[in-house]
Amino acid sequence: MLTLKQLKPLETIALVMKGQNVNAMIDLRDQPIRFVPESLRDLVSSHEVEALKAANIQFVANDPSLGGVLFETETIGIAISGTSKGYLYEVQPQVNLHVADIASAFEERKASIGSDTSLNVQLLQVLESPWALYLESY
Repeated sequence: MLTLKQLKPLETIALVMKGQNVNAMIDLRDQPIRFVPESLRDLVSSHEVEALKAANIQFVANDPSLGGVLFETETIGIAISGTSKGYLYEVQPQVNLHVADIASAFEERKASIGSDTSLNVQLLQVLESPWALYLESY
């Protein structure tokens, strides 16, 4: 888990992303790195891209359902089912998604459904405003 000091350099990117439309993203899994819209490439410096890589960020995007800019560090699954984890720079906090401990809340939700049912959940654990951990399962 990144410390708040390590997250601080990502705030500039979060603010740039916040100024973009909801489809804006930076996909570091692609080579070359994909920027949508392409004009976003001019707004994010190579130093900032290196900060993303150093933080093990794979994907950055505006996410209206979570209320901010997500910085994905891990994705597991296939197109129809999986889990995504990372950090969220909250622009419009989704208080109804907040939990005290993201791992415990996820395990509780998972235990409450049948083994043949997929878990569709979004959870946020506030680190220090405006940063939170996020976990999304679909």
